[in-house]
Amino acid sequence: MRKIKEFLYLILLSILKAAVRKKIKTVQPQIVGVSGSVGKTSFIHLLHEVVQADFVTRTTFQANSEAGLPLGILGLREKLKGFDFLSWLKVLCFVPAAAFSRAKDFNLLIAEMGIDGPREPKNMSYLLKIVKPQIGVLLNVELVHTEQFSQVLPPAERDRKDRILALIAAEKGKIVTSLSPRAVAIVNGDSSYFKPLIAKIKAQLLTFGSAGNVDFRLTGHSCDLKGTVFEFIHQSAKYTLHLKNQHLFPAYGETIAAVVATAWTLGIPVNTSIDRLEKMFHLPPGRFSTLAGKKNSTILDSSYNSSPKALQAAIQLVGRLKVKGAKIAVLGDMRELGDLACREHQKIATLIQDHFEWAILIGPLLKQYTYPELIQLGFPQDKILVFKTAEGVGEVILTQILKNQDLVLVKGSQNTLYLETVVKSLLHKPESAQDNLCRQTDDWEKLRQRFFKAHPNNR
Repeated sequence: MRKIKEFLYLILLSILKAAVRKKIKTVQPQIVGVSGSVGKTSFIHLLHEVVQADFVTRTTFQANSEAGLPLGILGLREKLKGFDFLSWLKVLCFVPAAAFSRAKDFNLLIAEMGIDGPREPKNMSYLLKIVKPQIGVLLNVELVHTEQFSQVLPPAERDRKDRILALIAAEKGKIVTSLSPRAVAIVNGDSSYFKPLIAKIKAQLLTFGSAGNVDFRLTGHSCDLKGTVFEFIHQSAKYTLHLKNQHLFPAYGETIAAVVATAWTLGIPVNTSIDRLEKMFHLPPGRFSTLAGKKNSTILDSSYNSSPKALQAAIQLVGRLKVKGAKIAVLGDMRELGDLACREHQKIATLIQDHFEWAILIGPLLKQYTYPELIQLGFPQDKILVFKTAEGVGEVILTQILKNQDLVLVKGSQNTLYLETVVKSLLHKPESAQDNLCRQTDDWEKLRQRFFKAHPNNR
């Protein structure tokens, strides 16, 4: 049965790939493709907002995989209501019309290109068979999906971060090393893992980051409860971006610099991009959004996903914020780290110890690795709560912990953790969850309820 499902899935992918090729040949849009370990979704949302006054844009929101990417390009992602056979069959009925129709033409395609592993169809090589960008953007490389990449290494090297990151960088980097000389590659110039790739790039190269020799250079960052300020330089001109009521860590400036660089490549002046970002800036749900919580609390909602470097940056940002109440960490496991899981979860303990008064730990990895480290560091045991899942955790925090003007950071991986339920319980206006939180469709709700029923917390 498994082999039959895999065979049918490959047929489905072939149909979608052929349909996308026809669509792109018919429409002939400019194509921006973006890859990286974190920040891809924020990038496409921000770039979409910046350029939509100048282009008829199609952006692959919520669609970056081997199946999701073609659905997004064809404009069919929203028609997929579930992931069962019947749902896919219904979507396939729309594919021919989507491929051949010119009713909703676009002249700019913004494609998020995410990979889950080194082998087809989960890798960048396969995604590049679907769509070939003229502008390729490479944001960063971090310890995400390391379990899949570590498996191609010899057993003795599967816990070596440098080897794993080099493999991830090389695969993601194909988005720029595959570009033609007439294309443009926009690359994070700070990453040592991208240095070997730059020599292979045939396209025109633009770089961003904090290094002194990059084309879009970040020079300053400040953040308080009023908002975040980024400063950067391009072609000797200085620019300042003020984002009110947004609390963003310094590394987020890389995503913004990449957006501005891409818009500039598309003919939009830097000042215009700055003005538009200041007016319309908002983050996709669950990507470090700032939300009003009950009891006059502030929620930093990063419940969509987590990785070691992103979690470290988020915690360090919280450490710099001055608040009147307590700081509460609501953290879920970081998944798909393979042999690095123990070491990376143990590191979290010191960060929690330095910056939080409360630690709410959700998931088996945090229980096994982080909790003992916290105890050893002397973190008050009565300020630590450990749960198997997020089921009911929000209510516990609300009734037993949360006080006036507290700050709550919520961050964890997406697989079976469902930390968005914690955020919903703490929202000042729970009815706003549909617009502000991630994973709010009926299908996700069914998945959550089934999982929580099968894995209740014993309280």
